Amino acid sequence: MTKLEKKAFEFAKKAHEGIIRKFSGQPYFDEHVLKVYETVKDDDGDESERCAALLHDTVEDVEPITHEILEAEFGKEISNIVRELTSDDKKLEEMGKGPYLLDKMSHMSDKALNVKLRDRWCNIQDLPTASPKFKKKYYDETRFIMNGITKRDLTPKHIKIINEINSFLDNISESVKYIKSFTDFKK
Repeated sequence: MTKLEKKAFEFAKKAHEGIIRKFSGQPYFDEHVLKVYETVKDDDGDESERCAALLHDTVEDVEPITHEILEAEFGKEISNIVRELTSDDKKLEEMGKGPYLLDKMSHMSDKALNVKLRDRWCNIQDLPTASPKFKKKYYDETRFIMNGITKRDLTPKHIKIINEINSFLDNISESVKYIKSFTDFKK
């Protein structure tokens, strides 16, 4: 871990203090942020990607952290990657989550897309323990994004991660089909 990564690690850990992961009830930093960081690191992400992985949810989830604070602490490149990863609540509401994320990911820098795909990869790992309603929604949303994202120029790393996501989705598809069948039956 570089000096800047250690700084990002401590910053993100402190920022997420007291925040709990939805389905596990475990500390958010340990259960999500560190996992995204580890996968980006395992993919040979550079220092800016690794730091952005640690900081990716700070502006979105933690008041009063801003992009300006991140830029002052970690520099313009890392702040800009985090900016690309941070959702615009107004556009999200206008477009709907799936279309918004697909559009956003279609226009991200390669580095931001590396982190965003790993973020999505880590999130889908929680689907087996999610509520049936959330599981179906997140599964469908992820399929929509993965099917659409292939229209942009992708690096070999992007393709590898997308294939991993699709493979995982294939492995849980039967349980999602059951949820859909049960939902249809109840109607």
